[in-house]
Amino acid sequence: MTGSAGEGHAFPPGVALRHLEGWADLAACLEVQKEVWGDDPRELVPPVVLEATLRAGGLLGGACDGDGRLLGFVYGMPAIRDGRPAHWSHMLAVRPGARRTGLGIALKHWQRERLREQGIDRALWTYDPLLAANAHLNLTLLGARVLELVEDFYGDQIGGAAGSDRFVVEWRLDAPAAPPAAATVVLGPDDGDLPAISPVGVAVPDDFAALAAGHPEAALSWRAHARRAFGHYLGSGWRVAGFRRDPPHYVLEAPR
Repeated sequence: MTGSAGEGHAFPPGVALRHLEGWADLAACLEVQKEVWGDDPRELVPPVVLEATLRAGGLLGGACDGDGRLLGFVYGMPAIRDGRPAHWSHMLAVRPGARRTGLGIALKHWQRERLREQGIDRALWTYDPLLAANAHLNLTLLGARVLELVEDFYGDQIGGAAGSDRFVVEWRLDAPAAPPAAATVVLGPDDGDLPAISPVGVAVPDDFAALAAGHPEAALSWRAHARRAFGHYLGSGWRVAGFRRDPPHYVLEAPR
């Protein structure tokens, strides 16, 4: 789960990144979650679970302003993937008023350094493939790669009518990001065919969250388009090579 993150702009002065611990910090994390996702308890991680995760070897880091106010945090837990240790990064949240200041990517870089100190070489997490800003952060700035698409990852009660489809991505902590090639064609919701022309683009809206809030029928059309296109290509062995912003679309390549 990922809140809309900053995009690598100048880091705000006076902000410190640090480990979060103690009940005051954990309560502040809950406050940030509510500001980002609302009050639905199904989408929130309470302080008691954060504390248990930390005692089990999890990682919780925050960005605080000069007055000590928590602006955002990154949270994850130990994991096993394919029989090897990994880290499952469950949340990245930045208060709306602190976005587009570089906090999102700064928190991920802080997380990467802490994981390297633990001897962990990869992290995994999920995000909604229709969120263009998160795709840019995860795939372009960080260099994570898409492993799979899971429909209704959090069930059909999370995310409203638009559902909770998620990409599962893997971030290899020592792998550099590489821009994808230009797509031959970019497919949108009104395109019927799914051509076997590599590389192919799959379009996403500029602001899916706003679309889902104001135009639910259009949001459902985009969701159906993404399910169909990604289900077809990923199911046929294609891979997501990256993301481009203008217009926002994924670039997929055929298996070699």
